[in-house]
Amino acid sequence: MCQVSAQFTITKQGNVDAMQTSLLAMETVQDVKVAKDVLFVSFNHHKHTEDSIANIIKAHGFELESVAQGHHV
Repeated sequence: MCQVSAQFTITKQGNVDAMQTSLLAMETVQDVKVAKDVLFVSFNHHKHTEDSIANIIKAHGFELESVAQGHHV
């Protein structure tokens, strides 16, 4: 399993801290950085991880504008 990072562009509406805590609670997520309207998430690549991350982001009241796959670490 390789580690990748992805950039999730969001519209800020929800609770950033709660969302970040939920993402970090996932076994596959290593790191979450928030910069304005962009989340940088490092995670172990797995078939459903990106979908799970997107679902958590939406569950916390954010709208997901786009996802850009980052580089393998």
